[in-house]
Amino acid sequence: MLVVALALAVPVASYLGFIAGAEPEAPPRPREEQLAPPTPVHAPRVPVFAPADTLPAPVEVALVRAGVAPEVATKNQRALEALESGAHDEAVALLEECLVAAPAHPVLSSNLAEALWRRAHARDLGQVEGLELGVADLARAATLAPARVEIPARQAEWEKRLAAQRGMWTDMSVHFALSYDGERGDLLASYSDILAVLEDAYGEYSLSFAISPVEEEDRRIAVVLYRKDQFRAATGIGHWAGGLYDGVVRVPVEDLSRERVQLSRVLRHELAHAFVARRAKGRAPGWLNEGLAMRLEADDVAWRARVKDSTQVARGLPRLAAADFEGSLASLSDETRVRAAYATAVLCCDAFEQDGGPFALFDLVAAAGEGRLAERVERIAGVDFAGVLARVHERLDGR
Repeated sequence: MLVVALALAVPVASYLGFIAGAEPEAPPRPREEQLAPPTPVHAPRVPVFAPADTLPAPVEVALVRAGVAPEVATKNQRALEALESGAHDEAVALLEECLVAAPAHPVLSSNLAEALWRRAHARDLGQVEGLELGVADLARAATLAPARVEIPARQAEWEKRLAAQRGMWTDMSVHFALSYDGERGDLLASYSDILAVLEDAYGEYSLSFAISPVEEEDRRIAVVLYRKDQFRAATGIGHWAGGLYDGVVRVPVEDLSRERVQLSRVLRHELAHAFVARRAKGRAPGWLNEGLAMRLEADDVAWRARVKDSTQVARGLPRLAAADFEGSLASLSDETRVRAAYATAVLCCDAFEQDGGPFALFDLVAAAGEGRLAERVERIAGVDFAGVLARVHERLDGR
């Protein structure tokens, strides 16, 4: 997330604008970072196979003991296998058939709700059609699992985004689907320039992260440009946010003629979150996710200026513990702590570059995806992250 005065994969990241030097984010699911805690995004639920006292038995046997016909129990198992492999349509279809055969069965209803939840989040949520289908999936899931309060909450969020996005024009490039208000002359005249910024960044990031997400997933990255009031309505994030990545790159643009340079930085920042999410498989800690996104906003000269500014900012702010940097930086308890976290993340990332070279941060992202981040941190820095943070604090305190 990028904050105006200053970026969840799910794991959302946003561009925060209050760090000095900056101008005013399982099946992939949005991670939303904002000062007020977002609606919780649950980890994928393990589908319910049968009542707890029969779980040790094979799935089919357990369900049969619970009163389900053997052929329905077998079909349920096939559906769960399809769901775990990512075949969401097949899983939903099989579980719908199971419920026809055993209406309102709580286990089957719960499994179908989970399948619909996962299918909704796997859709192309940057496009109106994908959002409409996702909302429909969530509405059905909510009726099947009324105890899962996150489902109607997520449905309400997506309905707001759908309302803001209806009627937008979408232009395509090789790797991006850019949606915006086609009646805005500034955007209509410049959409090709905006796509060029994104394509340049995609080429650069593909080399640096050693992945090509669009080619690998066969889906363009969705980018949506809003007016500021539309952005707030669609995301629930206030004036301080310069952008958001929640599986879709979302950026407010009020006056392109005045915001062109800033827009380029925000787009690069939020696109970096998309690459981090894919390369790290949602496991990148907040300091690395946000620090690297800020590193990639502009060139080396701008980065050195940001490091200098962040040093000055961090000296006057509270010292945070290592645990504060694991999750979303923007979800910390107050604005002062958020500012401290972003400034310190810059300094930590700079320290890793100084110790490990220009590709150290990309190496750490890859290690996070492999579940070996702690090992790689110690290999580069010689200490764990808490030790790196302590060194940064010592420098800030002049020790």
